[in-house]
Amino acid sequence: MAWPLAHLDEALYQLAQKSGLFSTKEALRLTPSAAEELHGDSLDRWLDAAAAQMGVEVESVGAAYAEIDRLLRYAPPALIPLYTGTHASGSSTTREEGYAETTHFLVAIKGDRQRVTILGADGTTHRLPLHTVCAAIWATLEAPLVPEVEQFIDTLALPPIAAATRARRSSANG
Repeated sequence: MAWPLAHLDEALYQLAQKSGLFSTKEALRLTPSAAEELHGDSLDRWLDAAAAQMGVEVESVGAAYAEIDRLLRYAPPALIPLYTGTHASGSSTTREEGYAETTHFLVAIKGDRQRVTILGADGTTHRLPLHTVCAAIWATLEAPLVPEVEQFIDTLALPPIAAATRARRSSANG
């Protein structure tokens, strides 16, 4: 359902079109980009230039972990980056220590208190429960931390019942 970074130009175009920011007749097609090679500020600059080419405006907005549900309710239309890779301690699958790489985006067309309308990379719209979309985003943020948290928990002297509960949670999530 998420759009790969390599197709960010098409995701932006479809988002603007599906959310009514312009009609097909008015739209300029973006030329294929090298967006997959962009990161951080250079990605923001590319988004600004691509949006300007289409006559729409983009604004970069940050959200804390606990604010993702609010972001999904009130920000759409929006491109929501999904991060992979690392955290501040540097256990990483990316190039730099402390660097989180954006590899995919969710395209959120609209949201409300209960549901979010997501445009899939196949062009299909999906009206999903808000909590489901939040859980998927949180999972991408939590994934790099799981091995470190598990290692920390293993160093604790937990009573047998707590260890069994932790094991059940791990197997249910894994």
